[in-house]
Amino acid sequence: MVEQASPLPVSVASAGNSQLPAPMAKYEEVVADSQLFMTSLKMLHSVMGTKFKIPVIGGRELDLHKLFVEVTSRGGIEEVVREKRWKEVASTFNFPPTATNASFFLRKYYCSLLQPYERIYYHKTPGSVPPSTGAPKSTNAAPSAVTPAPALTVGTSVIGVIDGKFESGYLVTVRMGNDTLKGALYQSTPTPQSFR
Repeated sequence: MVEQASPLPVSVASAGNSQLPAPMAKYEEVVADSQLFMTSLKMLHSVMGTKFKIPVIGGRELDLHKLFVEVTSRGGIEEVVREKRWKEVASTFNFPPTATNASFFLRKYYCSLLQPYERIYYHKTPGSVPPSTGAPKSTNAAPSAVTPAPALTVGTSVIGVIDGKFESGYLVTVRMGNDTLKGALYQSTPTPQSFR
């Protein structure tokens, strides 16, 4: 018997169609495990329908996990912006001297790639996507609504792959015919049944 996976739980915002899913792990877990962080960050962007690409600053790929940890350890993006601590955050990366505007780019990339993630995993408030805090006007992070799974017909091939594991289940990719879906398969603990 094949169990059907539940779609990733989504808290629907009352205004518009900008949605954020519930967290797949605890804040402490994603801070401690950079692989879990990257897997859950990619999944979030997949669910939101936003473009995800690791940026390059000073000739090196930006360590998004470190950026998330540095910003949230200072109270989150709103606190870092209010207290003007971007140069302090940038100094922890040891960028080459040629990266003169690194703090500007860190802020830009944080707003476009990590701000919704911060809201879910650090503030624990899934729901509507918050307005960007000081992001440059040209970000590509316009989220879209989660689309329902396509209808299946007899004979349609369905292939599932486990992409990663987290505390409560698995991150999966399912190909159904020509459609590819990404989501989470939650593992539930069986409840004991009493026999009469």
